[in-house]
Amino acid sequence: MLVKQLFDTAEQYPQQLALRCGEQSWTWSALAAQVQDLAGGLAAAGIHAGDHVVLWMTNSPAFIVSYYAVLLRGAVVVPLNPALQRGDVPQFTMPLKAVLTTQTSQAACRQALQLDDNSEVACFVCRRPELADDWENLPSHAIEAEFPPAHAPAILHFSSGSTGTPKPLYRTHGQCFAELQHFRATCYVTVQDRIFCAVPLFHAHGMANALWAAVGSGAALILMPKSQPFSLYSAHALQCLAQEKITLFPAVPLMLQALVDSKATADLSQLRLCFSAGSALSTETFEAFQRKFAVSIHQLYGCTEAGSISIDLTEPAVGGSCAGQAMQGVQLKICDEQWDSVASGVVGDIAIQSPALATGYADDTLVNNFGDWFLTGDRGYLDQAGRLFLVGRKAFMIVVAGNKVDSYEVEASLMKHPQVLEAAVIGVPDAASGQAIKAFVVTRSPCDQATLLQYCQTQLPAFKRPKSIEFVAALPKN
Repeated sequence: MLVKQLFDTAEQYPQQLALRCGEQSWTWSALAAQVQDLAGGLAAAGIHAGDHVVLWMTNSPAFIVSYYAVLLRGAVVVPLNPALQRGDVPQFTMPLKAVLTTQTSQAACRQALQLDDNSEVACFVCRRPELADDWENLPSHAIEAEFPPAHAPAILHFSSGSTGTPKPLYRTHGQCFAELQHFRATCYVTVQDRIFCAVPLFHAHGMANALWAAVGSGAALILMPKSQPFSLYSAHALQCLAQEKITLFPAVPLMLQALVDSKATADLSQLRLCFSAGSALSTETFEAFQRKFAVSIHQLYGCTEAGSISIDLTEPAVGGSCAGQAMQGVQLKICDEQWDSVASGVVGDIAIQSPALATGYADDTLVNNFGDWFLTGDRGYLDQAGRLFLVGRKAFMIVVAGNKVDSYEVEASLMKHPQVLEAAVIGVPDAASGQAIKAFVVTRSPCDQATLLQYCQTQLPAFKRPKSIEFVAALPKN
């Protein structure tokens, strides 16, 4: 299934380029061998099937090797955003067995996960993430590849939190492999493709639409060594896209706008599919990218629970709110409150069926609580050609630089301050991050903006902090 695909690809294309990151390259056979070595080290360290192992890394070859080594052990990968801070890490449903991180991320990892020298959670540190080797306390020791069954949990994800607090959910090897097949078949990914990866691999978008897409087809994965903040490296990204003759470019709107804004330009004529996901793509970015590079941006729609759902493959792309037609193997419908399908052009709730869909949200066991059809929480309509157009979400969220922020969480943090009586936050347009958080505050006693902004620094990670605060006499009620 998911991890077996790596070894099948290595057997079919042993000397084909698998991964390039800066000056370092791996063939498929070399990558599979390194995964097998690290899996042996994990086995020697006592990592077994079903154990939960956190990956706390930025994009690097070490992330990819670690990811597949954990899966090869039959353990559960828990990929976390290394920008998270203490108190912001989602609550786990199962005890952690180990953490794989790097020297540069180790201190932040230990603080965020509250690990000390007496912790029972093993912490394995990669000294050379660009080579994915030289692990502290983890010997290199190859083992025979034994592949987990389709029903075994592979990944513990956390939902985007677009309807509140992120919820834990497991996806099995079979469900992940189904998404791999959907994307590969729908987008005609082959061994001839070259996929550029600057989106985070810990996120479902980068994981599936870059990493799995390459592993499932034998395509070369070109990993951008430094990609955050992307706006600082946009010129380098354009150079890489052109020099590496990239054919597939998974992106998010913020990246695409950064390329538009960059003083550099490049010939992107080799690019056969540039697609955006994660948040809504503005018409301005869509049109500006087309003018500058003569390339259409195609929109992909998905969710953490089911992965990729639909993509607009029209040429040129439709743009606007069009998310195209369902991926091969995925069914979608627009339904009313009674779950009945509505006519084309009528707005309703988006529901899907997919073999890639997770079984359900987890407590301490896997519980099938999604049923036959899963409501994504988004609203939209289908046109007469069966193309999906997105209208919005039922719940209000703010998207800051691609990060979804629950307005309630920010409001609750502000209201902990002794001088704050009421608080409400909204998203406002921001040139740098797409949206910025603005707070409206009613105070109990006189207070200034600087005081509350400084307070937020102690309560919230950077992307959840208000950029501005407006003091009002009262909040509107309904």
